[in-house]
Amino acid sequence: MTVQGERGATNKESFLKTIKDADQKRQSVSEAMRRAKEEESKKRLSSVTYKLKTGKKLTFEEMEILRVHAPELYREALMIMRRREELERRMKDAKTKREVEVIRASAIATVSGGRSSPKDGGEADIKLITANQLTDAYREYTKTAHYKNKPNFSSVRKDEFEENSAE
Repeated sequence: MTVQGERGATNKESFLKTIKDADQKRQSVSEAMRRAKEEESKKRLSSVTYKLKTGKKLTFEEMEILRVHAPELYREALMIMRRREELERRMKDAKTKREVEVIRASAIATVSGGRSSPKDGGEADIKLITANQLTDAYREYTKTAHYKNKPNFSSVRKDEFEENSAE
């Protein structure tokens, strides 16, 4: 082989080695990015799960995180959010603050019929999440002007109470 032929083979080997090294680095960077993305997803899921468990309302984006990364918990969260919305509606429709309290107490009392979700903490966890969601709905509602403007008791009962105390 000539000197020029040897240089050509060496250049070719060097070129192939450079390509191979670049491909390995690209794969390494790609794997590191995948791991970082996976870690970020875990952190976001953990944050959303914590928010759900502490009774706070979830945004559409947070529900999507559950749907993608924890489908079983997502289904439970949907049912819990429906119960919360129903409680919010019933409290808003109530005529008095006392009626709101009775509605809240009744809703909390029904939590014992919760579902089991072994992957995400089991039945006790679902019951706790439900109770926290309903309690937060009540707490948030009692801060509203709508609630504050409700009478404490119905006017009929108030009149009866006033008549009985005057005697």
